[in-house]
Amino acid sequence: MQDTSTANKFGLYAALFTAVAGVVAFGLAITAVPVAGANCQSNCVPYPYMNAAGQWPKDFLWQPPAILFILGYLALMLSIHYAVPTERSLG
Repeated sequence: MQDTSTANKFGLYAALFTAVAGVVAFGLAITAVPVAGANCQSNCVPYPYMNAAGQWPKDFLWQPPAILFILGYLALMLSIHYAVPTERSLG
């Protein structure tokens, strides 16, 4: 029998971190309304979208928290892998 208390504690923090990073990334992504293309409603950037770089900071703020979300998910999956007893493990 292996001691899983460290994996459980790490998994708890990884789950909390993943949830917070996901909420932040989704909250920022939902505010990034496109200013070009078919979904644009007003003040649109016309084709060939040469002025779209002016929207740079706002439109891509969701990406760093999304990257952190992916890393949190990886940590969560690792903690689950180590928390499962050896006799119940698939690999």
